Amino acid sequence: MFQKILEQKATEHGRQVIYIDMWYASSKTCNKCGYKKEDLKLKDRNWACSQCHITHHRDINAAKNIQKEGKKILLLQKNE
Repeated sequence: MFQKILEQKATEHGRQVIYIDMWYASSKTCNKCGYKKEDLKLKDRNWACSQCHITHHRDINAAKNIQKEGKKILLLQKNE
C-alpha cells in the first residue's frame, strides 16, 4: 500500500521511484572506495573503513550508497 501511494505521489510530481535490492549492503559498504565491512553489527553506529580510513555514520553512509545505487539503476534503464 505504501509503495502504491509513493508511486502515485512521485508520478504527480514528475518523479520516478527506483527500487534497489533489499539485501544491498548499503550500511556495510564504504561510499568512498567501495570496501565492504562484512563484520559490521547493527549496534555499530559509526565505523572506519580499513581501506581509505574514512569514518562513517552507518545511516548517512547507507543513504549515500542507496542514492548511488538508484542512480546506477536509472542509468542502466535509460541505456536499454
